[in-house]
Amino acid sequence: MAVHATSLKVPSELKARIDKLSKRTGESAHALMLRALEARVEALERYQAFLDDGMRADEASLDVVRVLRVRRLREAGYTD
Repeated sequence: MAVHATSLKVPSELKARIDKLSKRTGESAHALMLRALEARVEALERYQAFLDDGMRADEASLDVVRVLRVRRLREAGYTD
């Protein structure tokens, strides 16, 4: 896996919290931030997939509604 350096500006209060957790867990601040960032990105990806699935399901249900409307119109004697 390729690794790319980046710079991240962190508010002082958040940095203090990270440092405190780092000391308590024995995990480096860098590793802690990396795990937290990765977990958040994964959560957002899952959420986006959930939204995409919902949009596809909504579109599919609209297709069913359209088919039912056409069927009802045809049963009532209307033609295309």
